[in-house]
Amino acid sequence: SIIYGSLGVGIALLVWMYMISLIILVGAEFNAMIFPRSRLGQELVAMASRTLTNGSSDRAR
Repeated sequence: SIIYGSLGVGIALLVWMYMISLIILVGAEFNAMIFPRSRLGQELVAMASRTLTNGSSDRAR
């Protein structure tokens, strides 16, 4: 009875970890569908150019 309880807890833990990893994977796929990488890249480039432009004018003063 004690051995079966220990094995049951181990199996339950493995099933729990599988379910959590599946939820994370589905969430990542959903996120990738909603926010395409190309749009994110364009936003990052625009933000970097604003930062560089603002940073260079701050140092010139």
